[in-house]
Amino acid sequence: MVAPVLLLIVFGLVDASRIAQASVTVAEAARDGARQAVADASAADGPFDPGGTGPCPGAAFTSSASGTGCLTDSRVAETVAARMAPVTSSFVLHPGTRADACPTPAAGSISICIDPAQSGPSTYADCTGARASLGHEPGPGELGGRQAEWASKADRGCFLVQVAVVYAYMPMTPAIARLLPAAFLIVSSSTVLAEY
Repeated sequence: MVAPVLLLIVFGLVDASRIAQASVTVAEAARDGARQAVADASAADGPFDPGGTGPCPGAAFTSSASGTGCLTDSRVAETVAARMAPVTSSFVLHPGTRADACPTPAAGSISICIDPAQSGPSTYADCTGARASLGHEPGPGELGGRQAEWASKADRGCFLVQVAVVYAYMPMTPAIARLLPAAFLIVSSSTVLAEY
């Protein structure tokens, strides 16, 4: 009679440790993705942390950047996916989507939301004009597309980029799955000032 209870406790502890690992991984993935999106570098520059995996692990500023390669949505998604690899390899990218609107992914997969979108016109001529028009410090997505900004750097010093990662955790044990909500989400977002 005691064995089923003990097994449930053991599997519960295993799932709890997996949730803790997934939470840390999701937070790191969001942070690394945001750092990737705001570091002014290109794939040809090869400027990022040499200890990382691939040409764009997203850790360093490069003054001689061309604004392509490492800053693109696909490169940001690659960085997030590489960080999430121990947890899941399934993801869907949602460019131009704020963290609060990031859709719920399928069980066992992640949604990657990046705001602002990679392409799109620049909304304001400069940071001062943006502040005056908005009446507050600009937030992610309020100054136009990232590509326009890294090309012209008009909003240097106030251009924010936000990356959100939503992971739909899937418990290992069916009994634990019945105890958790249908969609047990682990969510993290990171907003970083662009270094363009």
